[in-house]
Amino acid sequence: MKFLLVGGGRRNQLCLYMLEKNIQVHSYELDINSPISLYSSRVIQGKTWKDKNLKNDLLKLSSDYDLIIPLMDEATKILSELNLKNVCASNFKTTNLCLNKKIFENYFLSDNDLRKYYPIPDGSEVVVKPVNGFSSIGITFMNNSPKISKDYVVQKRIYGQEYSVDCFCDENNNLVDFVPRKRIKVSSGEVIESVTVSKNKFEEIVGMIIKKIPFKGPICIQFIEDENENLWIMEINARMGGGSTLSIAAGLDIIELMISCFCNKNFLIEKYQSNWKTNFYLKRFYLDYCYEDKKICI
Repeated sequence: MKFLLVGGGRRNQLCLYMLEKNIQVHSYELDINSPISLYSSRVIQGKTWKDKNLKNDLLKLSSDYDLIIPLMDEATKILSELNLKNVCASNFKTTNLCLNKKIFENYFLSDNDLRKYYPIPDGSEVVVKPVNGFSSIGITFMNNSPKISKDYVVQKRIYGQEYSVDCFCDENNNLVDFVPRKRIKVSSGEVIESVTVSKNKFEEIVGMIIKKIPFKGPICIQFIEDENENLWIMEINARMGGGSTLSIAAGLDIIELMISCFCNKNFLIEKYQSNWKTNFYLKRFYLDYCYEDKKICI
């Protein structure tokens, strides 16, 4: 079995989990010296997201792989637009909803059930987010709301505990299982210390979101819990989250689920049994990657 990661970057632990299942892993990268080259079988020189030949490039490559997995926001959007049968991604409408924060906001505010979970400004401190931003880039905090703009969204600033919830949906958009993770330490928007927690307080809202939005494969929902234990939705990544390796290690075998649902197509949701562990920790350590003749394509 052969997988193509698009934007694997630093996802070496995920690559190792795939190798343990005898999956041949290739990665499509702008920088052929990305850390993923340490463990993947091959790094393919990729094109920039704005390159008009990118889609054709991915189309030509697609027939060589059992499964193509986007690991960056732009990769998710482009691959969902191509609508290939062997891509592990939701449809384009869903991915665009998650990537465009203005569309995302309008969707949640227009739904009576979801509206109560969205942090609507109330005259107090706010967080201002670029409509197409990612990884906390461009986010600013203000004491009150700025004027309305198509370039950013404004949310009430919530102080509290952040959570990431790794979910997996089958080919028919059914929620198979999910694992909530407390975000203990974060650097540049990526979790470096985390722990799995009970799913009880997340079941209603996660179930509601996935019944309303047709997701496929792994997704990651970001929440924040305030001092009154109210959960607020921050964003949804229609792809595998950076800390999803913790959920895999804890027992939610996302890789096996992808194989069963999208490669072998023998998955039966009624036979699935959830057996992941709470209080399972992730601590991310860094490994230096040293080499000569660095070549980066810009």
